[in-house]
Amino acid sequence: MMGVGLLYHLALEGWQDCLLIEKADLTSGSTWHAAGLVTQLRSSKTLIELAREGVELYAKLEAETAGSTRFKQTGSIAVARTARRMNEFKRTISLGRSFGIEIL
Repeated sequence: MMGVGLLYHLALEGWQDCLLIEKADLTSGSTWHAAGLVTQLRSSKTLIELAREGVELYAKLEAETAGSTRFKQTGSIAVARTARRMNEFKRTISLGRSFGIEIL
């Protein structure tokens, strides 16, 4: 993700002589583990802003590139198994709502 993201932003700045080198096949490393995990709710203001920027980028990427991304924003679910984890969720939910993230 980091390499592709860097190339995308360099291209926006006009760079044309960039090359992505992957260790094996494209997405054969850790990138595939994150497929579909595009959420905005995070534990800090900075992480929420970074995640939101990613969601906004994915939403417009298909129109920008004329390639199919099949990005569909649906939502997520989280389960707390302990009272401590539930307290973490409550704090994160409060922070997310302050940024306008829809949380049910």
